[in-house]
Amino acid sequence: MYLEAFEIANTPDRHDAASPLSHFCFETDDIRSLRQKLADNGYEPTEITMGADHSWQFWVRDPAGIRMEFHEYTPESSQLTGRDVEIKWK
Repeated sequence: MYLEAFEIANTPDRHDAASPLSHFCFETDDIRSLRQKLADNGYEPTEITMGADHSWQFWVRDPAGIRMEFHEYTPESSQLTGRDVEIKWK
């Protein structure tokens, strides 16, 4: 299991939250049903996409406005293979 947390000062969206954290990331083994459950409960999750780490992902804001990221790992996911990931911030 992995828990990912980015300090807001080290990300390009440091102006976008009232928290010292940019976002939290959690692992799921059923990303599609989790996304649907959140949507059914009034949240607005993004579409599911393939991340730079080769994991399926989507994003949603919690009630306090903090960005939450959810991952479902694939056999190629860096979290499983140990390969480095290069992130190109927008």
